[in-house]
Amino acid sequence: KTVLPGRIAMKANTAIGFLCAGLALLFLTHLKNRGIARIGAAVAAALVFTVGLFTLLEYGFHRDLGIDQLLFADLVQPTYPGRMAPITAVNFCLAGLSLLVLSISEKRVKWSQILSLLSGFSALLAIIGYLYGVPLLYGSVAYTSMALHTGVGFLILSAATLHSRPSGGVMQVVSSPYAGGWLARKLLPIAVLIPASLGAVYIRSSFSLSDGRLALACLIVSQIVLFVVLIWALAFLLNRSEMERASAQKALRESEELLGQKYRVMFEDAIVGIFQSTPEGQFLSVNPAMAVMFGYDSPQEMVTTINDIPGDLYADPKRRDDFNGLLEQHGAVQNFDCQVYRKDGSKMWVSANVRAVRDDGATVRYEGTIADITERKLLQEQLGQAQKMEAVGRLAGGVAHDFNNAIGVIIGYSALLKDRVSGDQKSIHFVEEITKAGHRAASLTRQLLAFSRKQVIKPTVLDLNSVVKETENMLRRLLGEDIRMLVVLAPELGRIKADMGQIEQVLMNLAVNARDAMPQGGKLVIETSNAQLDKTSITQHPWVKPGEYVMLSVSDTGCGMDKETQGHVFEPFYTTKPAGKGTGLGLATVYGIVKQSEGHIWVYSEPGKGARFKVYLPRVQESLQPVPLWSQEPTLPSGSETILLVEDDDAMRELTRNCLASVGYSVLDVQDGENAIRIASQQNRPIHLLLTDVVMPGISGRQLGESLVASRSEMKVLYMSGYTADLIADHGVLEVSTMLLEKPFTQDSRVNKRDLPLLENNYPVDTIASRSSSFVTVLCDPAITSRNTSCSPKVADPHIFPAKTP
Repeated sequence: KTVLPGRIAMKANTAIGFLCAGLALLFLTHLKNRGIARIGAAVAAALVFTVGLFTLLEYGFHRDLGIDQLLFADLVQPTYPGRMAPITAVNFCLAGLSLLVLSISEKRVKWSQILSLLSGFSALLAIIGYLYGVPLLYGSVAYTSMALHTGVGFLILSAATLHSRPSGGVMQVVSSPYAGGWLARKLLPIAVLIPASLGAVYIRSSFSLSDGRLALACLIVSQIVLFVVLIWALAFLLNRSEMERASAQKALRESEELLGQKYRVMFEDAIVGIFQSTPEGQFLSVNPAMAVMFGYDSPQEMVTTINDIPGDLYADPKRRDDFNGLLEQHGAVQNFDCQVYRKDGSKMWVSANVRAVRDDGATVRYEGTIADITERKLLQEQLGQAQKMEAVGRLAGGVAHDFNNAIGVIIGYSALLKDRVSGDQKSIHFVEEITKAGHRAASLTRQLLAFSRKQVIKPTVLDLNSVVKETENMLRRLLGEDIRMLVVLAPELGRIKADMGQIEQVLMNLAVNARDAMPQGGKLVIETSNAQLDKTSITQHPWVKPGEYVMLSVSDTGCGMDKETQGHVFEPFYTTKPAGKGTGLGLATVYGIVKQSEGHIWVYSEPGKGARFKVYLPRVQESLQPVPLWSQEPTLPSGSETILLVEDDDAMRELTRNCLASVGYSVLDVQDGENAIRIASQQNRPIHLLLTDVVMPGISGRQLGESLVASRSEMKVLYMSGYTADLIADHGVLEVSTMLLEKPFTQDSRVNKRDLPLLENNYPVDTIASRSSSFVTVLCDPAITSRNTSCSPKVADPHIFPAKTP
């Protein structure tokens, strides 16, 4: 049928061709399964192409192939019933081939669009023929002509095919977001519709009937006016577009300048270092904060001075390789810690956050921030050291009680044995060696506790030169004949305040460490001098307080240490000696003692060049405190008072009982608090002293003392313990009103006769506490056993048990 009455009708095969073409477009644009879509589109496009091709073959060979009325009979056209026009067949071939190419390969979208454009132009030619009344443009007299709506259909099909892939091929120009695409989208519809419409108007107007030249002239003038208007409109639109673009660019520049100024201010005033550098190791720019951080006067000086970042800045150049590797692998690094040099050669720790800026895959520069974390690193090291010391302290607390009990038994029975073999000099020598070994073990326990800050020390004002002199002979015997020791003492040396025994221990440990570093012999030099530490001399040790110090130096010509070993040398249990040759506590104990005396210790060493340890102790202006001298041999007080002894260690209890009983005291000994309460309740006579261990199974010594004193007001209480101070404090026996006897009972305590009248007169506890200044000790003491017996209890202020002078 025909859309317009009396006009050419669309053939059935033409309608089927349009249906197949539409189906192909549907497959290509809406079906999600691309495999099925391509197959379906290809089959439909092939049908369209086949219909057009067979029709052209019929016209070319003047043969009827039976496809014209295959589905529907044509009763209108007798010459070629049901056969489409040749131009229609050509358009189907072009449209079908276009869809077929598109369904086969997306890469050939350009050729598909060219074929579709040819089909569209052919259809437009037929439509123009209808508008202008030129039948030759849409058909012929001998063959079938194209219907008007068939031409419109091909025009729509061509536009749909082009629009199905707008971003590729020739359509890429039209769909472009740039000015060319915008201009094409605006002008193409006008360029097609306006001239065609004007031509149709003039051909159909009355002018064409009267004067063809006038109609042509009017058509030309109107076309001129049209293109003038188009050009003016185009110029106007382009000018407005350029003005808007220029305005936008100006606003962008102003915004960038403002933003650049803000970033420049941020760059200049930042408190962290900001930099740009090349991957090869050259600074491009640094901010003032970074220049100040590294000790430079200006950013320009730092940029021009440092030409090789790995060699000039990094304390360990290998860290630069790690840094570059991380940046190349990940594109950025965060919290990269490394040690670098300042301008003056001092070291500091920094943390870097940096990204790699790349161009076409190649790294062109690094940029990021750097912060000084030296103080944080020092705090971390101090925390780690404190944690290690705390671990040693817990270890010491765990073994101190049993260890001190065992040492006390060794020392006590050695003294008793020495009294029994007084006539045999060789046996006496053996006993003295056993006693010395016991005292050394007791000293080791005290040193371990002192290192872990768990023992109360007795700092006094000392002359360091005198301490060195008194220790010199012992050190020479300790070092052996193959090591030459040189002592250089500074005149007018300042005084220090420290525990004398601990300073001797520092000397001994440093000397032993030097001896072990010189197995083939060598030279050991001990020096003393006054030292003034100012801000310049402590740049590598910023936590050190400037001021006046007394310096003790111990240097050797041994094997030396590398940087890694120096970083761990003061750690507890760290040792480079073979198994069984060292505990790793020697230098750690030195470190703990020096720190407890508010001093500092530094080590200087290189492999193969020996080592030098410098100990700095604060200088004091106080006068020397003379060591008390005993004008006569102390005597041991005897008595007949009753003492209740409570000790859970059988050996220690038996020793203490024998010591007390041997000087006349009446001793009631039990192993725990429950038995002590039971024994005390059965006694009608007074109990003058309770001598009890602190930490015991069941009732503690503190609880026992409170319980018995409540019912026996005349009873004094003396606590004894081998535990560390913090564990004893948990049991409440480190208060001012209590007295503690520390195990093991050592030989260096003496009887203070000045306190004996207080004991005989039974002064109140507070009076004794205010006047008493030393210990009355029960101990196995050779000086005392030579005249009497061997043991006496060490009594601390203010509870001192009753005793009588001999």
